[in-house]
Parts: sequence; structure tokens; C-alpha cells
Amino acid sequence: MFARFVLLAGLLSLLGTGCRNDEGAVKLTVTYSGFRPGCIRVGVKDAQGLGEARTTELAGKGEATGGSVTLAAYRESGWSTTLAVTAEAFEQQCSGTPVVTTTGTVTVDKGQTAEQELKLSASDVDQDGYVSRGTGGTDCDDAKAPVHPGARELCNGGDDNCDGMQDEGLDVGALCDAAGGCPGQRACAPDGTVMCAGPTPTPLYADTDNDKHGAPGTAVTSCEPTRAGYVTSSDDCDDTRANVYAGAPELCDSLDNDCDGTPDDGFGLGDSCDPGQGCSGKRACETDGGTRCDFVTPPSTWFPDEDLDQHGKADAGVATCAPDAGYIAQAGDCNDGNPFTNADARELCDGEDNNCNGSADESGVCPAGGAKWVDMSPSDTTALRSVSMYADGGVWVAGASSLLRVRLPGAATFTSFDNQCTGEWNGVWAHPQSGYAVSGGDNAAFALHWPTTTACDYGGTAATDTHVRGVVGVPVGSGNFEYHAVGFDKLDSYGGRALRWTGTSFQNIPVQGLLWDVHGISREVLFAVGGYDTTSTAGVGARIYRFKPDTNTWTDEGVQNLSGVVDDRLRGVWVVNPKLAYAVGESGSFLMWNGTTWSPMTGPSSENFTSVLAFGKNAVYVSTSTGKVYRYNGTAWSSMPGLTSVNASLNDLAGLSPDDIWVVGDLGWRLHWPR
Repeated sequence: MFARFVLLAGLLSLLGTGCRNDEGAVKLTVTYSGFRPGCIRVGVKDAQGLGEARTTELAGKGEATGGSVTLAAYRESGWSTTLAVTAEAFEQQCSGTPVVTTTGTVTVDKGQTAEQELKLSASDVDQDGYVSRGTGGTDCDDAKAPVHPGARELCNGGDDNCDGMQDEGLDVGALCDAAGGCPGQRACAPDGTVMCAGPTPTPLYADTDNDKHGAPGTAVTSCEPTRAGYVTSSDDCDDTRANVYAGAPELCDSLDNDCDGTPDDGFGLGDSCDPGQGCSGKRACETDGGTRCDFVTPPSTWFPDEDLDQHGKADAGVATCAPDAGYIAQAGDCNDGNPFTNADARELCDGEDNNCNGSADESGVCPAGGAKWVDMSPSDTTALRSVSMYADGGVWVAGASSLLRVRLPGAATFTSFDNQCTGEWNGVWAHPQSGYAVSGGDNAAFALHWPTTTACDYGGTAATDTHVRGVVGVPVGSGNFEYHAVGFDKLDSYGGRALRWTGTSFQNIPVQGLLWDVHGISREVLFAVGGYDTTSTAGVGARIYRFKPDTNTWTDEGVQNLSGVVDDRLRGVWVVNPKLAYAVGESGSFLMWNGTTWSPMTGPSSENFTSVLAFGKNAVYVSTSTGKVYRYNGTAWSSMPGLTSVNASLNDLAGLSPDDIWVVGDLGWRLHWPR
């Protein structure tokens, strides 16, 4: 039986039977802390057991962490003045075992109202309405609000409904089919549900070239992370080449190694470059993946041709696209110091292998008794001072007592023009084609004579104070020549003269030192030689002058200042080509010009040299005042045979080839090599 409970000021009141209050009443306050009960059962009875106990149930009020309820209860008739009061707290409904119970006694006099407080305490830390087991409740994990009796069991490895079991009813661990058909096991998902856990299907791509990069379009799905012959990337744009894939180092090999869409990028292919050897080039790929500079036009082999015979020295070829001056494309020269020696030359009687076949003087080119100087002297002993050759074997000789004679090409004897050109002739020069002769001598400048006429054409005597010793003609323009003569001033024992005759006018230039010879192949390469003898009081030393065509003057080459040049005069000079000339003189003086400078060289002896003839560096001849002729073949000097009977100075040499040479001298000596 329940007494009446009445709320006072919003609180519940408990009234006795018949709602009388004359028996007395109790104001009961139930407080609870640490939780808020779902249901509170309040009871009141006589402490001595008289009558029946009265109870009522009400919901907890206030915050989840605590609160209170206040109610009034009336003492029943027949009860004693001492009452026993009880408060029970339940988690949800007022059934089963209460979470916490508290009791008390209170004395209620008749017609009076007493007050009593009952305190309840339990722990609901997670405020889920369930009290921890440690404080009388049923919450098996008071730190987690979702965990309490009656909660939905989740798949999380915990006991969510506090029934003592974990993940019950979810079959965790059972086999299942995972994504992509891969084998899996049922397992807890992050949201508490159950999932089929298994390997994630991986797309793999064929890697045929084993470069760790797969080819797009070859994907297969694999439940395993690896598979033989497959990789996870698909950035290989050519799966047949191991050096081609995205990010690979770009090589110069015509391939797009780094798969950026452009092969050989960054190498500048086709750009101009310098491959060396004077050639132009373009950048191209090298076999090692780098670049090289390829020739646009491959270099050709060029050969030095010092002797200007249009055949180069075979063992000195240079591969280039820009050959230096003096190099030619034709080889075949076994002796580049002799223009009469090359693969296309005819064999001569000169002791050389002219046709470069390994044999010298073969095929009977020499006379039966061997090559030697042959005496072609006349019966008279008039001194011969100069000789010059023209065409194919024509010869002029000039000398004292108006001697001037010519042997026409192919003739066996000389034709005399003696006394037709009166004078003491010291020098003669023959036009290389027509053969007309220009001679110079004492007290006269020039005289001109044709080889087939009897008339002498005097150039004039504008330099009657000059004793001419040498004369030469050099080309000017097309088919024309101007003539240069050198000598000395007959009124000045130490003064030299250089004369220039254009055919219409003379130029007479004084120089230091007596001049004895002049030779050249052009106005640009024209030299005069001479100097002082050791008895001169005006100075000593050799002299070489070079003609300056821009001013028509002569400049001193300064050879007298060179170490090794003897302090005596030079007597002969010969220009071979624009880069080679020789000068000789007394006391063994021998000099060579290399196109730039003169240098002393070692000659054959210390004799006085009177003239020089050269065809190249390896074909040089000098005559001496003792009746000898020496020859240099590129290796050594040798005295030429056939001159043992010569007892006078040999004064001048002339030749068209090494097997057609003349030398003339005092006492009428006139000799020919080699027959």
C-alpha cells in the first residue's frame, strides 16, 4: 500500500491515508551525486514495524552528474513517532537490484513536520545513464558512453553491451571474398561494422625490358603486391628498351629516353660545331649516348709540295678542309726537294729516282761511260762570264772581247754573234720562250739580240759609269718583261749600282757594296747580291738587296748582321720559287732564303763560290773559282765528275733540268751535263 506523495513547490509530497496531517509529516529530500538515477524508489514505514510500509517511484531530476528531489510523507495512524525512510536509485526502471540504497530514521510528533535528507552517490563518468560496476551499476566501461548494457554490439574488439563477450554474433575471422575477388577474412571496420578484409587489388603493368617501368595498356589486377614481369608504374613509352622510361636520363640516340615526347632534346643536334682540321661540322649523336661533331664535308688529305712539281710528299699528308699554302691534293713525290722527281716524272740522268719506282738512272738514260761534265769548249780561250738557257735546250753564252754566242734548241754547235754587240759582256739573260738575249757589261747598260738575227739592238748607254755584272728579266703584265742589271760604279771602288730598264727608260740606283749578280722570278721576288771584299775601307760583309715593287727601290736584307755569315762578298744568287732562294760567295759563303728570312747554311767547302743553280732544296749546284761544281741531293754534297782538267775559274751555271746543265768559265771553258 502506498501513502500519498505530494510535490511541494514543484516537489512530490507523500501523504498519509485520508490525506490527514494531524498525525504529523516528514519533508524528505533525496540528493544524488556522480549520476542521475533513471528511477528513484522512496519508502517510509514505522520504525517499530507497526502498520504497513509505504513506497513511491519517481524519475531522477537535474544534471547527469547529480541533482535532488523533495517530497512530503504523512505518518499513518497507528504508527509510532519514529519513522524509517529509504531511498533506492535505479539506472533505468525501478526494477531489479538498485544501484545504491540509503536509509534513515526520523521522529515525527503528532501534528508536527520533520525534515530528513537521504544522500545517494554513484559514478556515471561517461554520462550514459549507466553507473559503473564499481559503484553498484552495470556499466562495464564507464569511460565510454556507447558501452553499457543494452547497447548495440559493434565490431570493435570490445564488449559494447556489457554481456561479457566481444563482437558476438558477427562471425569475425570467417573467410570471405574481398574486393576484386581477393581472398579475405571478416574483420571489424572503423565504423564498427563488419567488413571483408583482404589485400587491395593492385594494377600491375608488364615490364618487358626489366627497367622497373611498365607499359601503359598492359594492366592486370593482382591480389599480390608483386608479380614476375610486372611493376606498379605505367610510364614506359617503349617497353622494348631498358633505357627508355619516364625520368630516364636523356641520351643522344634518336630515342625519347625520358618519355617527354621529344627525342634527343637538349643535345643541339644539327647545330654548327668545330670538328677540327679546319672543317665545318654539325652536332650528332655518339654511340655512347653523348654527342660528337661530325664533319659536314670530311677532310681530304693534302700533301706538302715544296718543289712545286704538283706532287706532294706522300709520307707527310695532312687531313684537313683548309690546307695551308703549299699543300696540294696530289701525292706521289718521293723527293719533295726536286721538282724533277715524282711519280709522273720521266727518268733523268742525274743519279736520282726521278719516277719514284725505286731505281735511279734506269732504262739507259745516262751515257755508256756514265754521267759527267762534257767539254763543249771552242778552240779559243776567251773568258766566258755568263750563260743562260731558254726553251728546250737553247743556250746563250757571253764573255770578254764582245763574245756573244747562241746554240739553238736541238743544234749541236754554237752560232757566233761576236763583235755584233760590242762590249765586255759580263752577264746575259735569255727570254724563257722566245730566246732573245739581254746582255750587260762594262761601260754599257743593255744590249738585246735575237737568236736567229744578226743585228744587235743596243738598249742604250745611259749608265756608262756602271760596269754591269749580272742581268735578269722579270715578267710585268701579260707577256711583257722588265730588265734588271747590277754591278758597280766604275768611278767608286766600293759603290754598287742597280739598274732597271723598262724598254723605254732607265732607272739607276746606287747601293752600298759592289753587286755581282741578280736573279728573280717576279718583281716581288727579286734579289741582288754582292758586298765588300776584305780589303775594303768602306766596310766588310756580304750584302743582299731585295727589290720593292711598290717604290721601285732596293732594301738591304741585313745578312751582314747574321751570325755565321763570312765578312766577304757574295757572287751568285738564284731564286727557285716564292719560298726558296740561294746565295753564294767567297770563302764558302752559302745562304738560303725560306720565303721570309735568309739563314747561313753549311756549304760543300770553304772555296770561293762563283754562282749557284737550284731546282729545289734537294737539287742545288754551285761553281767555284777553282774549276769545280758541287751538287747537293738533299743528303750530302758531292763534287761532280768530269772537271779534273779544268784549270780556271768556272763563273756561271744555267740549267733547264738536272740532266741539262751548262757551266762556263775563264779560258773559254764551256761544259755540259751529263753528256
